[in-house]
Amino acid sequence: MKSSNIVAIIIALAVLALGYYWLIEGNMSSNNSPEPTTELPSGSDTSDEALEEDYAAINAQVEAFGSDNAETDASLDDEPVEQSSI
Repeated sequence: MKSSNIVAIIIALAVLALGYYWLIEGNMSSNNSPEPTTELPSGSDTSDEALEEDYAAINAQVEAFGSDNAETDASLDDEPVEQSSI
């Protein structure tokens, strides 16, 4: 094999590897999950209304986590689909 062919193959593999990395990074960064926060909506307010507001915010985050977890579990249980021949 000529050295020019080897160089061309190495360059092609590098381009494919970079394309694959870019594809994977793009899929990971397009996550629609909300950003976690360490602050509660009410701040340092300790009234009953503020606690109810905090409870609602925490409950929404827990439900979102449960939904994401269920989707992940469901994707792990996927069964292969039989492909039809054309």
